[in-house]
Amino acid sequence: MLNFLGKSFTSLNLEITNRCILQCSGCARTGNHEILRDLKDLPVEILDNLFDRDTLASLPSGFQVNLCGVYGDCIYHRDFHTFLRKLKEFKVKINMETNGSFKDKGWWEETISILDTQDTVTFSVDGLKDTNHIYRKNSRWEDIEIAIKTCAKKVIVEWKFIVFSHNEHQVSEAKDLAKAWNVRYFTIVKSSRFGLNDPLEPSSQWEALEKKSRQSLENFILAKKSPDQDFKILPKCMGGKNLGITYEGAVYPCCTFSTETSPFMEKFRKKLNLKENTLTTILNFEEWGMLQKSWDKVSTAPSICQKYCGVQNEMLTKTVSTHDFYKMNDRQVFDLQEN
Repeated sequence: MLNFLGKSFTSLNLEITNRCILQCSGCARTGNHEILRDLKDLPVEILDNLFDRDTLASLPSGFQVNLCGVYGDCIYHRDFHTFLRKLKEFKVKINMETNGSFKDKGWWEETISILDTQDTVTFSVDGLKDTNHIYRKNSRWEDIEIAIKTCAKKVIVEWKFIVFSHNEHQVSEAKDLAKAWNVRYFTIVKSSRFGLNDPLEPSSQWEALEKKSRQSLENFILAKKSPDQDFKILPKCMGGKNLGITYEGAVYPCCTFSTETSPFMEKFRKKLNLKENTLTTILNFEEWGMLQKSWDKVSTAPSICQKYCGVQNEMLTKTVSTHDFYKMNDRQVFDLQEN
């Protein structure tokens, strides 16, 4: 069984490009001149190191690859369909997450011809025709509608709706529209990325538990208090679903980890890369134990782990893992085709 630090996992996140047409204000890509100067696509050949013989022999049934980007949107990879065809040769399930803009019906028809009926296309659409573009700047509603309706003819379609101040009144209407478009799942997401007095932040009913936990930890640190007695690190990457591979081939414990500089990753950056080693080899490196040891205390964990996996003890009442903890509180999934 494929595992990371002794924990088996059933999916991984693969970012195949840092290209994107949109300029979402909360995205790590927007305004990032270093990214914009160096646009890259993950080469198709790297899949042979990702799914080498040993890795393929260890994959559990139904293993899923999430084409989900931190900096880019997978559909803008310059050779996307070739990449997708190669990926499907490894008999894995696909979930591709996208904004769905700037591709025509023919492009989407070719996409679903490669996918299986058990594959998923997740559309990140935050609002309706009059509001989605407020956060997802440059998105085109007419393209999104064509994409969703085309994909729904064959594959599983999910509409992921992040709640903002400008769209919170449209949640119910969007859910109804999703059902009319034959969308399978409608997912409401409470975001944790809002800053102080952020005009995009919705009313308190949509406040994310992850945001509350993060603010509590930040306040402890600002007050120069040790957080080690009141908080703990419960790594999301140990939930079996968050291993992340970047558009440069680097392997991270989660895709979010790649957004901040980490001394651990800087030290082993070349070694923990699919351009140098296979995935099985990388996951077996003993260096990961250094990262695991850092999670023993909040104060010794990397800042990115503190931010996204630091949890206040009093918030942990009936949950068994950070993954379940936030999924239960910050996401609500509706099966629109349930009888």
